[in-house]
Amino acid sequence: MTRLSRKNQISFTLHRKIKEFREGIIDNLRIWQRKICRDIFFKGEIEIAKANNVLKFAPLKTNKTGVSGTLFVTNFKISFVTSLPVDKKELELHERSLQSHILGVHDVCLSEVDLVYQIFEGSTKKKRLYVNAPLPARTSGLQLVLKNFRVINYSFKFTPVGEDIRLAQALLHHAFPTTIDKYFLTTSQTQPSSGGIPEFNFGLSIKTLLHIKSVLPNGDIPKSKVTFTNFFHFPNICGVVKGL
Repeated sequence: MTRLSRKNQISFTLHRKIKEFREGIIDNLRIWQRKICRDIFFKGEIEIAKANNVLKFAPLKTNKTGVSGTLFVTNFKISFVTSLPVDKKELELHERSLQSHILGVHDVCLSEVDLVYQIFEGSTKKKRLYVNAPLPARTSGLQLVLKNFRVINYSFKFTPVGEDIRLAQALLHHAFPTTIDKYFLTTSQTQPSSGGIPEFNFGLSIKTLLHIKSVLPNGDIPKSKVTFTNFFHFPNICGVVKGL
C-alpha cells in the first residue's frame, strides 16, 4: 500500500468517525428534547405549536442578551425549554411563588396572559395582536403582558420562517378562549398535603365539611359514580339529602 493511499484511507476513516460522532450528538439532543417535553407536560396536555431558536429576554435583565431555546405552546401553557442556566433573580422570584409547584421557571400559564404585542427589531414600536385579526407574514418577536404585571419578550430573529406565525396563532387562539369548555383541565392527582389540611377534592372531605358547618346535616355524598355525559360542567361530587 502506497503512502498516498494510506493517507486517504486514514482521512476517510477519520471523516466517518467524526460524522458518526456528530450524528450521535444530534440524536442524543433530540432524545433529550423529547424527554424534557414529555416530562413537563401534564396528563391531557398536548403540544399545539413550536418555534426553534427563540431568544427569551428575562424581565429583570438589564442587558439585551437573550437566552436561546425552543418555545412551545400547549393547550395549557407557554413553555420555554433551554439548556442554559437560569437567571438567579428570576429563579428566586419563581421559587417564592405558588406557581413553582406546577410550572417551571420559564413557563407561563395561558390564563395569565392579558395582552399580546408584536414587537419590531431595533425599535420600541409595538402593535397589539387580537384573536381573530389577520397576522403579518413575519414577526420579529412577541411581547406578553401578564395579569401579574410581568412583561416577557420573545425574539424570532433566528427562528425558521413560518414557525413564528404558527406559534403566534396558537397562542392567541388558546390564551383567549371564547367558551369556558376550551380551558385546560387536567385529570392528574395532586400530592396530599403533609399538614393535615383538607383539600376537599374527595367525597369524604366534602362530607365532613357539610356536617361540621351544618350546611347539610342530613346530607350525604353518593357512593355510586354518576357520569354526566351531556353536562360537562357538572362537578364530580354532589351533596344530596340522605333520603335520595
